[in-house]
Amino acid sequence: MKIHRLAGRGYASNCYLVESDGHAIVIDPSLSLSDAQRAIDGEWPTVDLIILTHAHFDHMLYLTEWRRETGAPLAMHEMEVHALSDPMKNAFSLFLGRNDVFAPPEMLLRDGSTVKVGKEVLRVMATPGHTVGSICLFGEGCVFTGDTVFTDGDYGRTDLWSGDSHALFESIRALTACQHEGRMYPGHGPDGDFRTEMRCFMR
Repeated sequence: MKIHRLAGRGYASNCYLVESDGHAIVIDPSLSLSDAQRAIDGEWPTVDLIILTHAHFDHMLYLTEWRRETGAPLAMHEMEVHALSDPMKNAFSLFLGRNDVFAPPEMLLRDGSTVKVGKEVLRVMATPGHTVGSICLFGEGCVFTGDTVFTDGDYGRTDLWSGDSHALFESIRALTACQHEGRMYPGHGPDGDFRTEMRCFMR
């Protein structure tokens, strides 16, 4: 599996292109498709799926473009779907003064769901707190944590729609219990070693 971290626009949200066997998924399309294509060295893979770790504006600035240009379906947690059709919940109106809304996802995810990238598999872990439908994605040697946790012991805010600090701390507790080896790829900022980063929350 090859992971491309592509810096998004404006709010420094990470967009990830996860590639395997000529196929790929995009996680949190905060960067335009054309900019992503320019950043990739080598042949552009077939994008089979778009995944949102959560439905905040800065993680889906170019969602409509990616869906239109690639024809790939959208997958997200079933508890997060309402935010697509409500610019207050997805925070477009709060931060950008826009009323952006989106078509429903073609695929609903829940805790324990799996998605394929070529021959590789990513497993969904529901991690509510930053939003009610926030998820992390576990693969061989990697974890995509969205805005649940970042490197250096930081974590997502809980003062926007459906944020819940108690739920977030329970999700972080569950993540610290995961015996998973590999890199952690958060929604903002640099990546790090997953187990090393999770030790920051055990102090």
